[in-house]
Amino acid sequence: ISGNTWMAAFSLEPSDSDGAVAFAIWFSDLAVNAGTPVTSTTDGSSVTFDKTAPGAPTLVSPAYESSTNDTTPFLDWSDSSGATSYQGYYDLDPSVSASDLSSSTTFTTNDSSYTPPSLADGTYWWGVSAGDESGNWSLYFPTAKFTIDTTAPSMTSVSIAPDNASITVTFSEAVFDTNGGSGALEGSDFVLSISGGTATVGATPISISQSGGQYTLTLDSLSSTADSNEVLTVVPATSTAIYDAAGNAASTTQSNNTVSLNDTTP
Repeated sequence: ISGNTWMAAFSLEPSDSDGAVAFAIWFSDLAVNAGTPVTSTTDGSSVTFDKTAPGAPTLVSPAYESSTNDTTPFLDWSDSSGATSYQGYYDLDPSVSASDLSSSTTFTTNDSSYTPPSLADGTYWWGVSAGDESGNWSLYFPTAKFTIDTTAPSMTSVSIAPDNASITVTFSEAVFDTNGGSGALEGSDFVLSISGGTATVGATPISISQSGGQYTLTLDSLSSTADSNEVLTVVPATSTAIYDAAGNAASTTQSNNTVSLNDTTP
């Protein structure tokens, strides 16, 4: 109370319905003369009760279980109707719970996207919650995961058939002939050479077959009988020939990429 100014308060309950809050104020003077009940404000303002959170955003990018070599991936999600801001998190721990993000990295933005600072290699779980101007927040689910991988694929071993007709190359991870994580390797993705001995071989395998992470390359016919002094070297044909799922290109300089030919002299 301040002079002729009075203040009234009303507490809303969780059971109350969303929407404009209706009110009526009855009053009288000291002589008990009733005034006209007040049912609206003099300035046209109103109060709206809002206890309904926006819908949970749909995570768009990176795609679920995708891999990238971008250490600052663009996190993107759908707009939620009624949302005015978003809270998100990312974490290397797959057991992270949205109810306890104390150990997670969190962010807040008014946009429906976010670019984190540089991240280390690993698999990240992430989620986003939508909030409205009344302070209601949606669930974080569904969550998603993506992998940051900045390590190029490499050859881990090379073996040769007893008759020197083919070699089998094993890579450190799944590989492709495009940087989009698709496309089977072809013989032209490799270059072969021989040093030492007397036999030589064509630079390009004439065929290729795959079994898991192993690739069997059929050699072009040797120029002469091998005497086991020949060392065969296999490398990617170019620096843009072979990629992993994250788009890292295999180097044309490899270790574990040589094998000695077998002695096939009579």
